[in-house]
Amino acid sequence: MLTHEATYGGRPLLPPDLVVELGRRAPALTELVADRVRTDVPDLAGPRTDRRHRRLAGAATVATHHFLELARGRARSPVPVYQLFRQVGYGEAVEGHGLGPVRAALRIAAHEAWSTVREFASEHTLTANDLGLLGDALFDLLIHVDEQVVHGHAMAEHALDRDVGRARARLLDALLGGADRPRLDAEAARAEWPVPASVVVLAATFHGTLRLDGVPDQVLARTTSSPAVLVCDAALADQVVGRLRSAAPDVRVVVAWPVPAEEVGAAHAWCTRVLGLVDQGVIAPAPVLWCRDHRTQVWLHADPVLRAPLRDELLQPLLDATPHARDILSETFLAWLETRASAPALAHRLGVHPQTVRYRWKRINELFGSALQDPEFLLLATMLLRSSVLRTSVPRPDPLSRPPPPG
Repeated sequence: MLTHEATYGGRPLLPPDLVVELGRRAPALTELVADRVRTDVPDLAGPRTDRRHRRLAGAATVATHHFLELARGRARSPVPVYQLFRQVGYGEAVEGHGLGPVRAALRIAAHEAWSTVREFASEHTLTANDLGLLGDALFDLLIHVDEQVVHGHAMAEHALDRDVGRARARLLDALLGGADRPRLDAEAARAEWPVPASVVVLAATFHGTLRLDGVPDQVLARTTSSPAVLVCDAALADQVVGRLRSAAPDVRVVVAWPVPAEEVGAAHAWCTRVLGLVDQGVIAPAPVLWCRDHRTQVWLHADPVLRAPLRDELLQPLLDATPHARDILSETFLAWLETRASAPALAHRLGVHPQTVRYRWKRINELFGSALQDPEFLLLATMLLRSSVLRTSVPRPDPLSRPPPPG
C-alpha cells in the first residue's frame, strides 16, 4: 500500500497562505460534522463528551492536521493517524459496537470535508488541477483511515474470540436468550465449554458481592447483580449449591430441574418466578429452593390472568371468609385433598386436635357442598391451594432475613 508521501512526492498542493486559510475552516468543519453525526447516526447520538465521541474527535483532529501538512508539501508519516483510527475501530469492537455507526460517521466527514474544499477552491479561484490534487489527497486519506478502522475492529474481534472469559459471557447471553443449537454450538466452541446433555440453571440472591470460591470452572456465571444466574452441567448442580452456600451463608439459591441447553431461558424464568413467589409469601422462604418441588406454583403463576378468574370461580367461599378462617380452612382442605385421610390422621399432620379437624371439615362442607363430589373441582382446587393463592396471614419467617440495624 502506497503512503501519501509516495503518492504525492512531498510537493505542495497549495501556497502556504492558502493552507493557513484552509486550516482556519477546520474548527467550523469539525463542529458541523459532530452535529451531523449526532443527528444522522442514532447510535452516536450521545453527548460529545462521551468516550466514543472523544475517540472519534481526537482521531479526526490529527487526520485534519495531517491533511493540511500534505497540502503544504511536508512529508509526514501517516502512521500516527493510522494508529488512532485503528484504536477507534478496536474500541468500538471492545465496547460491543459494530462497524456501521463509525463508518457512517466517516462518510459524513468525507462529504462535509469535500464540500468545504470545493467551496474553498471556488472562493480562491483554484484551477481544476489544484482541486483535483486536493481531492485525491483528501479521499486517499479517508480511504486509508476507513481501512484502519476496519482493521482495528477485526483485531479486537479476534482478540475477543480468544478471550475465554468474554466468550463465556457471550455464550451465557446466547443460552438465556434462547439461541438455536447451531449458534450455541459456535459460541460454546469459542468459549471452550462442551455443551452437556442436560444443564441446570441456578439463581442466587445475595448482599454485597457474591464470591464463587470453589465453584467449578465449568460453571457459567453472571454475578454483577442480584439475583446472580449460573448454568452448569446437571451432574454438578448439588456441588454448586453446596459451594454457594458455603461461600455466602446468607445466599438464597433457586435450582431449576435439568433441561437441554436450548431451554436455559425457560429454566431461568422458572427460577425468577420462584424468587418472586417467595417475596409474595406464596412459597415459604428457605436457603435452597428446588423448582421441581414448586412446579404447581410455577405453573399456576405463569399466567395470573388465567389463574385469577379460576380462583375466584372455584374458591369464592374461602375468599369471602375472614383472613384467619381462610388460612386454616385452606390448610385443612388441602391436607384432605392430598391424603383423603381420617380426622385423627389429618390432626396429626396439622398438629391440632381431631375435634378441631372435624369442625373445620364441617365448615368446608357448608362452604362447598356437592362440589366436593366433583372430581374436576377437587383436582383444580388441589392445584389452586397448592399454589397458596389464598394465603393472607402474616408472612412466614425467612431464615435468611437480616435483623434490623440497631436504633
